[in-house]
Amino acid sequence: MNVKYFEDTATLYLEFSDRVSAETRELDENTLLDYDKDGCLVAMTLENARGFVSVENFSFQHILPSLELSGKVPSYPKGRSGRAKSVLRK
Repeated sequence: MNVKYFEDTATLYLEFSDRVSAETRELDENTLLDYDKDGCLVAMTLENARGFVSVENFSFQHILPSLELSGKVPSYPKGRSGRAKSVLRK
């Protein structure tokens, strides 16, 4: 997944996969959705995003599955505990 913000046009581009876009649909006057040839969503463009998205405070969280919910014990890379963790990136 890639996120790009074009400050000069206040456009936020969210790319969900590296598949080629075959069709773009307009959801509303500020939102475009890109689909691949199989109809899967591959990207979203938010135009004039400055008006409704706080890009300056962008963060990303990766939540690992909870051991209590899954009933399975995942194998973690060396140095990681078996508890669910979140990672914040700016």
